[in-house]
Amino acid sequence: MLDHITPEDSPPPLGAYSPAVAAEGLVFTAGHVGTPGGDFADEVDEALRELAATLAAAGSDLDSVVRMECLLADLEDFPVFDAVYRRHFSAPFPARATFGVSLVAGHRVEVLATAVRRG
Repeated sequence: MLDHITPEDSPPPLGAYSPAVAAEGLVFTAGHVGTPGGDFADEVDEALRELAATLAAAGSDLDSVVRMECLLADLEDFPVFDAVYRRHFSAPFPARATFGVSLVAGHRVEVLATAVRRG
């Protein structure tokens, strides 16, 4: 059975996707972004806070993340990204893959996760 999750306080998706889907005790999130145009560290922080809110709505949290996929528009931003990431996650860290990609609408970072569903 699949459980499609949209956090109550978030705007509805602009495309054909669910913010998260839970199945077999796992939560799979869509990509989460921050507001582009300002400080890159703030954009990363916002994306990770939005991810945390979606995980909470799905009965999970950042401590339950087993795998992260992190998309950066510019890999030169990796040191800043990693510093902000470390404020949200602590050792032992989830498995993580980071890619340099072209992102839509001026976004410079997008994060998505697979987590264990609690409860």
